[in-house]
Amino acid sequence: MQWDHTGFNNESRITCHTGDYYNYLFTLFKSSFLFPSLFLSSTLFPVVICFFFFFEKK
Repeated sequence: MQWDHTGFNNESRITCHTGDYYNYLFTLFKSSFLFPSLFLSSTLFPVVICFFFFFEKK
């Protein structure tokens, strides 16, 4: 009975760790998509505005 209990505890701990790992991967995946898009929008937005102003003046 003792061995089964410890085995169950180990199993639940492993599933908990895998859940944390997948959650970590998911947040990493989200941030890897979010940050480049934010970076691109923050860098491209002023360039596009300047581009439009440049063409409007011409």
